[in-house]
Amino acid sequence: MTVSKNEAALALFSGVLGAFLHSSAEWRPTSLDVERLSRAATWLRQNNPLFGRWASPQIIQDHLVLPSVIADSEERLPDSRPDIVLDPSQFDPVTHNEDYSFRRLPVAVDALRAGDCLAGSEAETEMLLFPILYPNGRGAYDSTSHPATAPRRRYTLAEDIQLKLGSIIPHYRDDHYWPHFMYMQLEQRRIFQNHSRLVHAFRRRAQTGRLRATELIQQSQYGDGPIINEMITTTVPSSIRTGDQFFMTAEAKIGAMLNAFAEPQLFVTLTFSEWWPDYMRILADTGNRDPTPSNRPWEAITYYYRRLQNLKDKFLRKEHLSGFGRLREWVERHEFQQRGAIHTHSLYWVSESMEAMIGRGFIRADVPDETAEPELFELVQRHQIHRCSTQLCRGRLRHTDIKCTKGFPADLSQTTFQRPEDLRYTYKRLRDADRWVVPYSPRLLLLWQAHCNVQYCTGRGLARYITKYVTKAEPSGLYSGVPGSAVNRHIQARRLGSMEVMALLLGKPIFSVSSDSIRLSTQLPRDRMYSLKPVSLILDATSDDDLFFKDTFEKYAARPRSLPFDSMTYFEYHTRCMVCPPSAPNPRSVRPVVDEIGYKVWLRPKVCKLSPARPGLTLPTTC
Repeated sequence: MTVSKNEAALALFSGVLGAFLHSSAEWRPTSLDVERLSRAATWLRQNNPLFGRWASPQIIQDHLVLPSVIADSEERLPDSRPDIVLDPSQFDPVTHNEDYSFRRLPVAVDALRAGDCLAGSEAETEMLLFPILYPNGRGAYDSTSHPATAPRRRYTLAEDIQLKLGSIIPHYRDDHYWPHFMYMQLEQRRIFQNHSRLVHAFRRRAQTGRLRATELIQQSQYGDGPIINEMITTTVPSSIRTGDQFFMTAEAKIGAMLNAFAEPQLFVTLTFSEWWPDYMRILADTGNRDPTPSNRPWEAITYYYRRLQNLKDKFLRKEHLSGFGRLREWVERHEFQQRGAIHTHSLYWVSESMEAMIGRGFIRADVPDETAEPELFELVQRHQIHRCSTQLCRGRLRHTDIKCTKGFPADLSQTTFQRPEDLRYTYKRLRDADRWVVPYSPRLLLLWQAHCNVQYCTGRGLARYITKYVTKAEPSGLYSGVPGSAVNRHIQARRLGSMEVMALLLGKPIFSVSSDSIRLSTQLPRDRMYSLKPVSLILDATSDDDLFFKDTFEKYAARPRSLPFDSMTYFEYHTRCMVCPPSAPNPRSVRPVVDEIGYKVWLRPKVCKLSPARPGLTLPTTC
């Protein structure tokens, strides 16, 4: 067996840089029937072709285990399902090479160290680790079954995972480990992308002497298919949705919206509730009937996103119902409370002024009258009363008058107003009981039926809101490896709970904006980087000029020679127009205009009227 010399690839694909978090080194599944497991192992060796390959059952028993780590004693531990920890560091560009195809890498480092080299493909590794899901040794996704010359649009690993999670058979989503394991596999692929390449301008040469397809293609060392020449290209940095680069891009998008639309009026936090009657009914009537929400992350995430979308469609976007007029723009950031339950932080730009909303009492911070508003009174008592905790409020005691880090107990006030030196508004609170009420909107609370924090945005506090709630990076911590394993050391890693992993696997957005933005290159041609097409498209190219994706300068130079396109500047053209490849579907019923290189061009339905003269400005465009 050939073992990779790329230590980063070897560590990642063998599980050293990703492990399952348990409460202690002695953790073991409870209520194990050893005799029944022994009969199951015997059946697998007789009927499963993968297990039948190994002559010694002791190899499977000792070494085919999932890597595990232990949390620090001060950290809140996973209740039932294990969390996963992944290394948050940026991988060296050398890891873009063919070790991405790790069919010859060992299944586990433990097995390699013991002298038993268990080698197999990604699919075989998955089926060996999860025989309960693949009892016959078939059904796992295998990327090697797709030839290198297959069409660019093909069945991917992410689609295979989503299909299995959403299947009528609940085994995949009910398994405590499989979703976490598959997310590690999916992130490995995204880190080790070998189809997105960058070529520097000096490699591309002059217009009359560009690289040819024969110079860009080489034979794979792992199979019969061609690959991109790794000596003249580099990979595009992966945009992992839990990495620092993702949140840096999000921060740039919010900065563009602030430049375009000024400050938002409302800051809203919506929280998941385990006691929604409809949600509890779903848990009781579907799947394995387990009523514990932490054990049913697929149902929790699917229900939460559907409920949030329904709230936006039926309430927030209805001017006559929302209480704040028209919802003009919004930003949403989905987070996971203490790496557990999901909640959403939102910034809203609305048509009604804060003065008008304050005059009508849109946001309240009082305990409603139990007789006049019984339903609202019950919801406030259940969801809106702040209770200090040692972990969140730095040990502040409830009976003292010292304010906690969240600002409770709040000051009494006859009106809602803002002090010049405060970052938050002071809300109308007349009684001592009101001092512990989290600000809320009565309409929103009655509809959401769970905790919702609604506040007016202040000019001085806006930067703090964005930094803390919208663009902060994922938290990291120290975790110790289980004794005797290959990760027997402390590693710094980011922790992902079951709900967060499920949201990422299902492709749910964790950050979204109503108006997107584009970043236009201003570098000279000799300093630019050019994006290379995948192998399948390069082999189908009609000429050597079609080997690279067109950049923004080339698209502008080939713009339609008719009004209003011909008179637009470089910034105006990409701000006001959508430029899509010839194969892109029509987003609207309006017929596109075709430019000189065959790309489709539409005028955007919504464009921010903002001058591009300011240096370094990222222009907002349509969503």
